[in-house]
Amino acid sequence: MATEISVNVIVIIGGQDFCGDNSLNDFIQNPPGEKTALVSQFMRALTNCPLPVITSSDGVPVSIVTIFLLHCELVYANNNSLFMMPSIELGALPQFGAPILLDRRTGYVKATEMVLLEEKFNPKTPSNTL
Repeated sequence: MATEISVNVIVIIGGQDFCGDNSLNDFIQNPPGEKTALVSQFMRALTNCPLPVITSSDGVPVSIVTIFLLHCELVYANNNSLFMMPSIELGALPQFGAPILLDRRTGYVKATEMVLLEEKFNPKTPSNTL
């Protein structure tokens, strides 16, 4: 007899120091635009997920992890978390819609500053700017 399981929300908890980034070598070998790249597959699944995604951050999420968090409906972060997307110094823009998601949350001017000036932000940032 099969038991039906109902899922209403997805919770992703990385534990202490849930942070990190993709390595440059991984991006070179598996460009994010490639449908076979794991990061592209994951972000596509997250973007198309019909359920709300809740997660937490404890540490310094960099680039793709910050972008992942922007795609979640609810993010819990401790006061020591520091989010950043240092793409500009690599000659690129943040991927997977990050500038648009930032624009929706902060407004165009603040999002532009955060992306082009690689401005770091944290949970202490006033709510009217983030």
